Amino acid sequence: MKQKLSNEYLTDLAKQNFTTMHYKILLILLTGKSYTQAQIAEMLEVKHRQNITIPIRELTEQGYITVDYIEGRSKYLKAMTNRKSPEKLKGQLYFED
Repeated sequence: MKQKLSNEYLTDLAKQNFTTMHYKILLILLTGKSYTQAQIAEMLEVKHRQNITIPIRELTEQGYITVDYIEGRSKYLKAMTNRKSPEKLKGQLYFED
């Protein structure tokens, strides 16, 4: 199942301060299938799957990927293409009128 990417989504994605690993993980998940962290590490030929833990956590916190389903101890991740930009950024101060 191919996912459609809007211009707004791609523009938002381009403005992020991501590393190459972030984009590689997103490209794998944008195929429409769900993968575990171990499967993603194997596809990227990463020696230790712990090396992709931080990029996956950051992408999850920002809403680019989410847990599709859990099977046993395995969490299957998928890309979120209908992501909306958060109104409040982490660490940002907002003043009430």
